[in-house]
Amino acid sequence: MSRSIYLKRRSVSRVRPTGILSIVVGLTLTPLPCFAATLAASTAELQLFNFTHSPQTVETITPIFTEAISSDNGAIADANAQALAEIGNNPSETIFINSTLTEAAGEGLNYSATAEATAIGTGYDFFIPKNSTFGFNFDGLLGAIATTDGRSTEQATADSTIVIQIFSGSQPDDLSLIESLAFFGQSDRVNRRTALSVDYSDGFQVNHSNLPLVEFTGNFQRRFHQNTYITLVEAKDSTAQVGRNAANSTQVPTPSVIPALSIVALKLCRKRADTSSTK
Repeated sequence: MSRSIYLKRRSVSRVRPTGILSIVVGLTLTPLPCFAATLAASTAELQLFNFTHSPQTVETITPIFTEAISSDNGAIADANAQALAEIGNNPSETIFINSTLTEAAGEGLNYSATAEATAIGTGYDFFIPKNSTFGFNFDGLLGAIATTDGRSTEQATADSTIVIQIFSGSQPDDLSLIESLAFFGQSDRVNRRTALSVDYSDGFQVNHSNLPLVEFTGNFQRRFHQNTYITLVEAKDSTAQVGRNAANSTQVPTPSVIPALSIVALKLCRKRADTSSTK
């Protein structure tokens, strides 16, 4: 019988590939004359499965952040994060699913709204015997959509980030980064730019579509010739920001929860190692 670990800050349904598009359709704003309407929405979902080895421990973190400021009640923001780990009797039954979803919208002459959701999985610890191959499959999605009605004082940005990092070493308290994968997608109406960046090391194989909704599949595989301890860290962050100042065009406030996912994930991994070494 498998055992599940379910941690959440706010209850959400699992994000489906059409989820972010439904948000944009469902939150359509109809601006009044001389008013403005902006919308931003982003999502990130990652599923890890089909492991060659069973994990020893699992830890997850799902912080969320929202802020909506308006002079005429014209701004809304919402963020959701979910983390699910299911560990089976054999490696093929183990599955990790994390997702984030954010939305921000504004209408009026003076408003700002920011939403950010982060889901981090760390402490996915494995022991790999010598002359063995460690691997797993993954799939997911990453989306970013931002719209305005064209006024220069309106701002809307949406971005999503997904990071996977593999740390290894001969001792569980002495690990170093050996492999990584990173997705970053952004829709920026301020600079009229849409960008997708995908970067990964040799152990990863990835296939993906393009923005506004990136669907991807892939696998990781690497052979180890000595007994090896592995920690897998994965993190997702979604941010949606909108704003308008009729007097002057100011930058939308930047959320402060998780400014750099890869750095945070690395610190979490090192913190766990330091704690283990003192026991």
